[in-house]
Amino acid sequence: MSAGGEPTDGWRLPVAYDRSGRIFGEAELTELAEVLAAGALTRWGGEKADAFEREWAARLGVPYAVAVSSGSAALHVALAVLDLPPGTEVITSPVTDMGTVIGIVCAGLVPVFADVDPATGLVTPETVAACLGPRTRAVLPVHLHGRCADAAGLARLADRHGLALVEDASQAHFARRAGVAAGTTGVFGCFSLQQSKVVSCGEGGVLVTADRQLAEQARIFQNKGWLRGESGAQAYPLLGVNYRMGELAAAVARAQLHRVETILQRRRASYAVVAGCLRDDPDVRVLGERPDEYASWWCLAIQCDWLPDLATARRLMSALHAEGLPFALGGIGPDPIYRVEAIRGKRTPGGARLPWSLPGAADHDYDALHHPGAQWFLTHTLTLNWNEGITVSDAERVADGIRRAVAAVRVTPEHQERHVR
Repeated sequence: MSAGGEPTDGWRLPVAYDRSGRIFGEAELTELAEVLAAGALTRWGGEKADAFEREWAARLGVPYAVAVSSGSAALHVALAVLDLPPGTEVITSPVTDMGTVIGIVCAGLVPVFADVDPATGLVTPETVAACLGPRTRAVLPVHLHGRCADAAGLARLADRHGLALVEDASQAHFARRAGVAAGTTGVFGCFSLQQSKVVSCGEGGVLVTADRQLAEQARIFQNKGWLRGESGAQAYPLLGVNYRMGELAAAVARAQLHRVETILQRRRASYAVVAGCLRDDPDVRVLGERPDEYASWWCLAIQCDWLPDLATARRLMSALHAEGLPFALGGIGPDPIYRVEAIRGKRTPGGARLPWSLPGAADHDYDALHHPGAQWFLTHTLTLNWNEGITVSDAERVADGIRRAVAAVRVTPEHQERHVR
């Protein structure tokens, strides 16, 4: 290390945004070459998107999968075809990517945010129940960092209140809880295939369901509302959008799916090394699996209980960066997603403030929300995107870098006593 902490031996942590962290090779090239040889780059006339859907569904043990252009698109499609009354409410997590909220708002529904368990960043049946209201129509939990929320408990809650459960499993491909895969409990499960995800095609998404009619509606909606094979007045039974996945993206996604066991094994093995190295460290906790879990580790998440304030958390993040470890505070920053200007200001095109301005819709004041679990999680948790390129040796260096960064920033016990969590 240099005096400033930067690696001096040329070491660089593999990252998901180039070849250092991803396995892209002959299998992907073969699939792509077959598409180009056939000449059908759109899914109509091709076979890769159809094959990918069949194989994704089979992998999860569900009857139907619909490939789309992104994870955000998958969520929009799922919520749109549920045909919920405009302006009604969907309860979701404040610890998530903007794509989760985009799907809700684009379906004409109002996002309501439940608090999370500060130890995991996941919504719980209890935090969701606290947000139920007369206009609640759906629950949208976010499976975070490669771990599953309590989908079974949330499904029981949803059933009792007549609500739809839609799972955002974008960060938890093939993760399991109590033997049940993320995305397979609700009426829809939605996945992103963006560059950093476990299975990736750069940009893409897929949704799954056990309901044949909903699957067919999803296919029609993501194809501009076009019921292919029909003609005349019935060709467009509903207004939809163009969220189709092209054959080139599907070819890469299919090849990635075929090697997913290797991807998962590598991510889990290197993550276990970091967790093992830091297991007895009193100053840092690596978020790990429960006994009934199988995690697919989209990112490495560490928590430091001793952080007294946001300024200290940011110093720790800077110290980690100096070690060559690009951790992010909270994953999305120190504030819940509803603090971003687009949501708190309801900044929709044309100033219409839809869906909040729809008749009967609640015009929520997101600035007034206080979620202590989410706020603690976001200011005491740091995340590092994990990937299959990270080796055991890399993981050991990550653990050593975390130790050094924490030691450089750790507040004194006297200072700690003056700050109560």
